[in-house]
Amino acid sequence: MLTGAADLATLVLQPPTIASFDIEPVTLTGVELIQVQYELAAESIEQLLPPALHPTIPPLGQWLTWEVPDSPWGAFTLVQFRISSRSGSRPRAFTLCAFINIEKARAALCEL
Repeated sequence: MLTGAADLATLVLQPPTIASFDIEPVTLTGVELIQVQYELAAESIEQLLPPALHPTIPPLGQWLTWEVPDSPWGAFTLVQFRISSRSGSRPRAFTLCAFINIEKARAALCEL
């Protein structure tokens, strides 16, 4: 069975953190989501995943786009690129990169 082999020392340089689970909900209205999946070349896909995750077969790349016309920080667009993975038999998606066009929204979402 293939397992992830991404260098953990690199992944922990900027680890995601959750400051608190005790937060007020944020409502985003009128959001349009677009998800596109496509098959990736299989060689070395495990190099992109942490050791605890396995690549799916076939490996898939996923673009997920959020068009948010109304939020507490104004309208924004968020785009993520993820690769399909699994933890045991459970499907997952591992985010490799994300882009957002409004700094105020980026800062606020990083704090949630």
